Amino acid sequence: MQCRLFAMLAGLVALLAIGSSQMLSGGENEAGPVIDLSAPNILGLPRGAISGGGSLMVCGGGQLPEEVYDEFVKLAGGPSGRLVLIPSAYPYANLEALNYRFNGWLRYPVQSFHFVHASTREEADSEEFARPLAEATGVWLSGGAQGRLADLYKGTRVEQQLQRVLERGGVIGGTSAGAAIMSETMIRYGTSREAVTDAGFGLLMSAVVDQHFTERSRHTRLLGVLGQNPQKIGLGVDEQTALIIRANRVRVLGQNRATVIVPDQYRTMSLHLLASGEEAEIIRSKDEVESRLKLLPANLAKK
Repeated sequence: MQCRLFAMLAGLVALLAIGSSQMLSGGENEAGPVIDLSAPNILGLPRGAISGGGSLMVCGGGQLPEEVYDEFVKLAGGPSGRLVLIPSAYPYANLEALNYRFNGWLRYPVQSFHFVHASTREEADSEEFARPLAEATGVWLSGGAQGRLADLYKGTRVEQQLQRVLERGGVIGGTSAGAAIMSETMIRYGTSREAVTDAGFGLLMSAVVDQHFTERSRHTRLLGVLGQNPQKIGLGVDEQTALIIRANRVRVLGQNRATVIVPDQYRTMSLHLLASGEEAEIIRSKDEVESRLKLLPANLAKK
């Protein structure tokens, strides 16, 4: 059910810029950052996604740098990856149009690459149609209108299979509309100051995603949505930038920044800015009666 939200400043917002000089050392070995796979599911990933080691790549739109796509393919298994691209946020007419628009994906030497592009919900809910997703190690959701993705795929086998990709250790990436659809509370459309929300895919049950974040001055509207959902974490991603999520760890890759808005127990919020190459962990305090979320600066992400 859609609900119109007028933007409001929900409680006190503290600005905290996190620079590389503030990062704490430790917690990393030669293989990369150590992820606690038994950690609580703070961001509300699908059941089994943390223990399975799945990742989300939330991209803010615009012209993404090659390093973002390269990292996605790497997370999907590199040469052994089985990739699926869902372009349905835009009404592409045929396979020829898809091949022309997404020809850059064809240069990656992966095991397989498929488009999954439904015309109806009935098609999206068929076992045969969703079969490529059942075998995928990486799924990419391209841009357009997130409402189209929700109308076609919400509650179908496609959505179920997306959750299973994460549970078996795969990666799901999306840009613009493909990022917005990831959160259960989805910003369907709006202006810089207000938002209309709807139900997204639920890959992030406890967070709200917004994209084109700084470029379109969407801070106010995201704060308004969080004011109506005070237990959820806000994730705003700038253009040409990716926020990579694994368990409760977030890492920024690309040209600009990601903004993480964390609620406090007193209905206040802290706003954290992460630049490219920076990484942080969202933790839950254990010594308080009310659960409290805060952002813990972590070691620099490996490039």
